[in-house]
Amino acid sequence: MNAAEFNHRYPVGTLVFAYPGCRPEDGADTRLVTRTRTEAQLSASGDPVVWVEGEGAYICLTHVDPVAEDVWAEARVAESVKAAKPPTAPKTAREMVASLLWWSVPSATDEEAKARTNQLLDELTAEVKAAAFTSAADLVARYGAGSVEQGLCRDIATQLRRRAREAS
Repeated sequence: MNAAEFNHRYPVGTLVFAYPGCRPEDGADTRLVTRTRTEAQLSASGDPVVWVEGEGAYICLTHVDPVAEDVWAEARVAESVKAAKPPTAPKTAREMVASLLWWSVPSATDEEAKARTNQLLDELTAEVKAAAFTSAADLVARYGAGSVEQGLCRDIATQLRRRAREAS
């Protein structure tokens, strides 16, 4: 639908579902239950677009679905109920990283995805430990250079570097 046709059918304030990222059939993303706040127009790239309440950027008309008032109202209620429930936050750094990695693990089953996510977490943990031990060793070596404790610091730095190798 072009901008002129959209404007003819739908005035400013039309109730819509808008998808600023991708449409649901193209992958999970954000759905805004909102209304138009401008007339449709052509973007610099020539795409027909419209601005909606709650979004700072324009949205292509292919990502805007006008909806009936009852459908819109029902979606708003569902949205407010969902917003009222506090999200369950991950409790540990490992759980937070796992939630970030989850989307990047293509697999046929949840069990395979969990196994791959755990494997990635183990690899990441090893790299972080190795980097931490190496940084600590460098710090101790710098601290001890030229000091009375130079020999002790050199021994500690050597042990930290050994642990860095073991971690990786």
